[in-house]
Amino acid sequence: MNILIAPYNKNNHYFRSDSTLIRTVPEFYIPDFVDSISVTPILVFRVDLPGKMIEKRFAHRYLGKFMYGLILTPKMDKSIPPDFCEYLEQSLDYSTVIPSIMTDKEQLETFLSESNPFIMEINGHEKFRCTKNISLEKVYEKFSAMSRFCSVRTGDYIAFELTSPIQANPQQHIIARTNTPTEEIKIDITLL
Repeated sequence: MNILIAPYNKNNHYFRSDSTLIRTVPEFYIPDFVDSISVTPILVFRVDLPGKMIEKRFAHRYLGKFMYGLILTPKMDKSIPPDFCEYLEQSLDYSTVIPSIMTDKEQLETFLSESNPFIMEINGHEKFRCTKNISLEKVYEKFSAMSRFCSVRTGDYIAFELTSPIQANPQQHIIARTNTPTEEIKIDITLL
């Protein structure tokens, strides 16, 4: 299982391994070789069918349910060799938070609203708010472009960064939340 990430406002993508995935992480211990952490809200889709070189018009067959999550990205201590830093930044254990509750993709375009935003707060201060999703058309277009370069398998995740990384520090409390029609989705992390 892989996690393919489409960076915010860029036309490339990168991978995160399955060792980074966690459903809930109440306390995230920042390793001693990390100077700081940034947090990026993401929109995530689960891949339902394996494939490669998927045309945009067929992308709807491959992507299943969606939800919102967070990516924690470390900035490495300067004593770590630069070549190793890039690998560690994308593979830090338990640094991709994707809730287990997901929603049918057909609800994407009406899921968020002014009364039901996706919000991320750090220490009680709102740092990110999203009240409108990207369209399924754009999701399919980006997914098709990504599939030119790599295969996807059932159970993989495709994630879209929703903003540039937001700086966070040790001892800070991060909450990200939205609501499905039946329940609240909440990510609650304390950085230690």
